[in-house]
Amino acid sequence: MYPFFDMAHYIYTTISIREDIYQTHSSGSPNFPKKHPLSCWFATMFSCFAGGMLANILLGEPIVSVFEEHQHVALATLVWYLIFYSPFDFFYKLCKFYPIKLVIGMMKEVQRCKKVSDGVKHAMDIYPDSYVIAVLVGTAKGKT
Repeated sequence: MYPFFDMAHYIYTTISIREDIYQTHSSGSPNFPKKHPLSCWFATMFSCFAGGMLANILLGEPIVSVFEEHQHVALATLVWYLIFYSPFDFFYKLCKFYPIKLVIGMMKEVQRCKKVSDGVKHAMDIYPDSYVIAVLVGTAKGKT
């Protein structure tokens, strides 16, 4: 699944963060990411890894353990940088082009199915008799 399907998830999440920032600041300063790049990066990372963080809360595991895999954080950071800071918004416009956006969306849904399956399997390993917890953790993993 790594890196292509994960990249599709990071692209969709980063685009939604960017569109939210630009809609919020449409009347004021639309260059919030240029003035506050660290807060923009934190918001993007927390959004990219929110499902894993929520599942870790439900399972009683360390919340920040989703950041243990440095390759995923580096890939999400690369996507964040390209979406927000590529010259002439080239990467953002490329990802918003409908045929490419359609392919990215299909890849993201395949990855979502894998995340739900992994979440249910992980919950069943910890709580083998609790189907409710498995459904909750699978839903949390597949949420983002």
